[in-house]
Order: sequence, then C-alpha cells, then structure tokens
Amino acid sequence: MASTRDQFAAKASFYFHLFMIAVYGFTGLMLIFVLTFLQIQPVNRVAAGCVLIIYALYRSFKLMRSRKTHSETKHENTEA
Repeated sequence: MASTRDQFAAKASFYFHLFMIAVYGFTGLMLIFVLTFLQIQPVNRVAAGCVLIIYALYRSFKLMRSRKTHSETKHENTEA
C-alpha cells in the first residue's frame, strides 16, 4: 500500500505536469497571436508557437497514458 508521502508526491507531480502543459500551451498561443512586438520574424515566431503547442499536446497525452497505466495497475493490485 502506498504511503501518504507517496500519494502526495504523485498528486504534486500530476499538478506540476498540468501546470507546465498550460504554460507551454499558453506561451505557444501568445507567440502565435499576441506577441507581435517581439523582434522575431513572423515565420519563426509562429513556428516556435506551433512547436510549443505540439509539445504541450504531447505532454498531455503522455500524462493521460501514465495516469491510465497507473490506475490500471492500482486496480489489478486491489483485485489480487
């Protein structure tokens, strides 16, 4: 059985990952649509924004997959 410290660490890690996904997505959107005053060529700014959004999506799918695997493992352990 997982200790309270392990449960807290898992929750803290989950919320940190969610926060970072939001930061990457928000920064990507800001680069594409809002931050036009930066001294970056528009093509490069949009490309960097797209890369950040794609990375945020990748991290979100990775987080969902790890949560699903973790919950399935937890469910199998309770049945045994």
